[in-house]
Amino acid sequence: MRKIAVLVFLLSASIPAFNQDTLSSVSLKKIDYRLSYTGSILYPGFDAALEYPVHAVEIRKIFKNNRVKTIFKDRFAGLNLGFYHHPGFHDNLYLCANWTMRRTRANGFFTEFLPGLGYSRTFLEGTTYQVDDRGNVSKEKWAGYNYLLLSLGTSLGYDLSIKKKLPVSFFTQFRFIGMLPYNSTIYLRPMIQMGIMYHPAFVNRLMRNKNMGK
Repeated sequence: MRKIAVLVFLLSASIPAFNQDTLSSVSLKKIDYRLSYTGSILYPGFDAALEYPVHAVEIRKIFKNNRVKTIFKDRFAGLNLGFYHHPGFHDNLYLCANWTMRRTRANGFFTEFLPGLGYSRTFLEGTTYQVDDRGNVSKEKWAGYNYLLLSLGTSLGYDLSIKKKLPVSFFTQFRFIGMLPYNSTIYLRPMIQMGIMYHPAFVNRLMRNKNMGK
């Protein structure tokens, strides 16, 4: 009975050892720069962003047939400045802080999820007049409104630095922005972006190897 207990203990202790990750160091991109065309429905604009890496892991999964699957998981803290023009309505200038969660395959294709929070300032198009309590009419300069901005986006793209060692990526992003309070409600607007990212330098990345099915 004692031998059986010892055997069970050794087997249970060996399971974590077989599944334990092995760690090594590879390269991690530094600050990413984004520049993109932004369209709010059919209304043109631009978006520029900086992203600073907070966490990065390269995972290599080794399967029974010795096939290796590599996935890069990156987390960035970002800040983006954007603008779009809605003819006959307003111009919207916004500044937003984002948390970027990126997952990249070994072939360079990647997906992203980007929640954000920021500030929006709209400027009404055309001449705006203001009437005071005495009935005096005056022209108002830079008429518009201030809003709290909520943002939620998802991206699909291709990173040329993975395979071709070029420090650029191309991406398409779809997201919703919400501005509040807007007439006591939330103003929702779909956005689409098409742009390029530049990765200027490299630092260390943590690499984790996982044995799958062995």
